[in-house]
Amino acid sequence: MSFKWWQVDLPKMLQVRLHDAGWGWSGHLAVDRVVGDSVCQVFQETEGMFMNIRVDVRPYRSCVFIVFGAEDYAIASYSVRNNSDNSMWIRQAHTRAYFIPLLRHSTTPFAWYEPTKPKKLEILLDPASKRSTIVDFIPEQSSSQASAARASAQNGSLNAPAFEHSGTLMAPLRGRSQRLRYKVTSSGPTKVFILYNDAVGTGAARLALPAGP
Repeated sequence: MSFKWWQVDLPKMLQVRLHDAGWGWSGHLAVDRVVGDSVCQVFQETEGMFMNIRVDVRPYRSCVFIVFGAEDYAIASYSVRNNSDNSMWIRQAHTRAYFIPLLRHSTTPFAWYEPTKPKKLEILLDPASKRSTIVDFIPEQSSSQASAARASAQNGSLNAPAFEHSGTLMAPLRGRSQRLRYKVTSSGPTKVFILYNDAVGTGAARLALPAGP
């Protein structure tokens, strides 16, 4: 279908909603700031379900073609893997996205409710306290870091991709702080955020990170 902007002086934002009953609108898609593939989330609050929608933005001459489709979770763009002993709830930080439950030792495909906002993950271990922890999934790069990463890729460098990183986070849980370790890596086309137990001060055995998919 053809589509025109009623107010051309405003940012070109779209929202998506599935036709089936109960599904809510997605976050804002800044189609004038995204070229190529991106993925957004839509939620069905009453059933506690979500779906990742792939959005393909393709400029052509004076037009912009926007193609929507369901993401193939077998080759998802993002996923979160919970290798810890704690169940948790996750969502994109600083957005109105609903929390997604993530049981211990389980994995879920993930996407961004607001694709052009910072790619930060909000993690909640204790719903009763409503106190969450925010951590970078994909760190924001300065222009110099981004240029260096592109130059490294063009020169065939074997350095790890710029998004790969690891660290430790503290999350409130039943009146105390639970220490968890995390690592962001890739598995094929998927960027994976992995959470696992921290052995220091918990008495728990450290879980080894998987070597591959």
